Amino acid sequence: MKRMLLLLLVVPAASLWGQNRLRVNNSGATGTNVYVSFAAAQTAAAVNDILIADHSNVNYDSPVFTKKLSVYGPGYFLSENLALDSTQADARPAHIPVVTFNAGSEGSVIQGFELGDVYINANNITLSRCRITGQVFVGQAGAVLNPNINQCFIDVNETEAVRIYNGTNYVLANNLLRNNNTSSADYSLRVDNGTGLVINNIFYGNPKNQIRNATVQNNLFFFGIIDTVNSSNLTVSHNLSNLNFLNTFYGGVTNFNYASSSYLPDSIVCFSMNPSPDIKYRLETNPGISVSGGNPAVLGGADGKDMGMWGGAAPYKASGMPPIPSTWFYQTQSTGTQSGGVTVTVKSKARN
Repeated sequence: MKRMLLLLLVVPAASLWGQNRLRVNNSGATGTNVYVSFAAAQTAAAVNDILIADHSNVNYDSPVFTKKLSVYGPGYFLSENLALDSTQADARPAHIPVVTFNAGSEGSVIQGFELGDVYINANNITLSRCRITGQVFVGQAGAVLNPNINQCFIDVNETEAVRIYNGTNYVLANNLLRNNNTSSADYSLRVDNGTGLVINNIFYGNPKNQIRNATVQNNLFFFGIIDTVNSSNLTVSHNLSNLNFLNTFYGGVTNFNYASSSYLPDSIVCFSMNPSPDIKYRLETNPGISVSGGNPAVLGGADGKDMGMWGGAAPYKASGMPPIPSTWFYQTQSTGTQSGGVTVTVKSKARN
């Protein structure tokens, strides 16, 4: 009974959404529309179906998607944010070592996972609300349209965190891109070809950023620069950095770009205020204490909202939980009676 109740709360009946939902579980669960791998679920799925992965201590398979699907996991940093945001009763994530979107998967969405490497080789793919510990490769097999990477927590030790080989109308928005490598040859973001929008991100770490044919707004650059030698055709405004390149190459305060050695991360974001790995990147909102004269990132975006991953029209979401119902509290009596049964308390909510 407990298993059935939780499944009904997390995966509503098919008639409510008008799509089939297939459950992916690699921990021994069985039943109708339950599959042990993404490969098996994709084979059984029709175009536009929904795959929902359960929490697991074991890595899932590395799927190559060739159908248009919506793929949802439980989120990440769930135990760290439970007290703050009532995340999930089961705090385990779902981890996919490598995920690939190839021809046929156009229009797919993936949210709520811990991911290793990601390959986007199809049009209109949305990679959102995921924690990424590998590399993201866009258009490696040929030009793709409208790749959208948003609300992701990308924290890596790689040559490039995000590499856009060829992406038309790419969007990189409301992400953390933290590349912990220190080589001058490394990148947080490297764009070779394409046109796009780079807004409301936090670029953290020494690796540089090569950006081409883009509007660059509302970003925080800590320790890393825009590679002005290899970047081109940029509109850069309403950004902040602790390095001087925004003054030297992009007009400084004339273009609402703020650069000063005093704008260190601890003075701009709330590192010391919260132990959660993602919540702590919220802006320091106590003007005049950490930064002399206030925090320019607060309400300093081109839209009048905050700079960084928590600002803009679609702010980063703590723990990356997708907009589907989640069970955040579960409690049952350890014993019961044949006539009275046991008392079970379940609390769930949906997210936007």
